[in-house]
Amino acid sequence: MIIPEPDKSPFTRDPAMLKGATLRTALKKSAMGFGFTIIGGDRPDEFLQVKNVLKDGPAAQDGKIAPGDVIVDINGTCVLGHTHAEVVQMFQLIPINQYVNMTLCRGYPLPEDSDDPVADLVNAPPLINGQLTTQGENMGSQDLKSGVVVLDHNGKPGHVLVNGRLNGPSQDLQDQRTSMASSGTSLPELVTVPLLKGPKGFGFAIADSAMGQKVKMILDSQWCPGLQKGDVIKEICHQNVQSLTHIQVVEVLKQFPVGAEVPLLVLRGGQ
Repeated sequence: MIIPEPDKSPFTRDPAMLKGATLRTALKKSAMGFGFTIIGGDRPDEFLQVKNVLKDGPAAQDGKIAPGDVIVDINGTCVLGHTHAEVVQMFQLIPINQYVNMTLCRGYPLPEDSDDPVADLVNAPPLINGQLTTQGENMGSQDLKSGVVVLDHNGKPGHVLVNGRLNGPSQDLQDQRTSMASSGTSLPELVTVPLLKGPKGFGFAIADSAMGQKVKMILDSQWCPGLQKGDVIKEICHQNVQSLTHIQVVEVLKQFPVGAEVPLLVLRGGQ
């Protein structure tokens, strides 16, 4: 008696085993980022796929990629089996006006539960103190699902939902701030701090917090003049790092050579 095998997951880490048409494209990061959203990568056996191609963005103008396309390779690195956060970081670290070379595979449908509301937040409302606000009211993060990043807005990766928390471009904080007087807290402000990498690093330590990576202590202020304990890191060298883990932020800082001048955008106050 032959027992039929259960349906196997279509996922593979081997590009040669993919079923479908292979396509390649090179997109230039513009003031809209790359102009598409991605979904998936929440599990090690899940493809990362294009969710939406945003109107007038680089991807739409290029005309090659489409919803459902599986992201296979980014700038020569196979990303099959990579996590969502890892791929987000790869896109984040590409400067504006630079190209990303991608290999994709067309032939796999989007998952049935891919109608995620976050994927369509192209003109998303601003983030204030780590919460999504709409006309002054907070939107509960429990209504949103993780796994989508909008790579399209203001030249930076857009709103990223990680572990149930919506992280958005820090530019939104600069465009619209909210008074915290009613809660008795100070008005939050964005501050750019010039860092200089010394022989032992940038002279400060960071730790996880509810709002992201926070400056835990100042070790040597000559390398980070103006930085204060409690500052929350938003951007490193003009790249949004709000969706990155502690280890990933540490790795970003490590990549700069001794003597490098690195602008750091931090959120101060309102906590």
